[in-house]
Amino acid sequence: MTSIPTFIINVEGRTERNQHRLKQFKNNQEFAVQIVKAVENKNGALGLWQTVVHCGDNHQFTKYYNKEMLYRNIEEALRKNADILLGGVSWLNDTLQIDENLYQARE
Repeated sequence: MTSIPTFIINVEGRTERNQHRLKQFKNNQEFAVQIVKAVENKNGALGLWQTVVHCGDNHQFTKYYNKEMLYRNIEEALRKNADILLGGVSWLNDTLQIDENLYQARE
């Protein structure tokens, strides 16, 4: 499988957070990390949204991260024509479990 495009938002002046994020991906070569400059706006939430429409925000690998499982789930999501594949979400509502590690949103 090819490298997974991964976008990291970099807010100028927040070097500690950026270094932390880069460190998270340092030993995981399966990800093709790209730094995205954050859109700055007086309304911070709007600036974040303007940036996030192109990529995601914070990330933290847990001790449960497993590259092989990630690849299996990507392949399964492709086979099932999934719209979204989420990993390690902090919350999830109103879903139906369809496989050991796969859930479908209820309509």
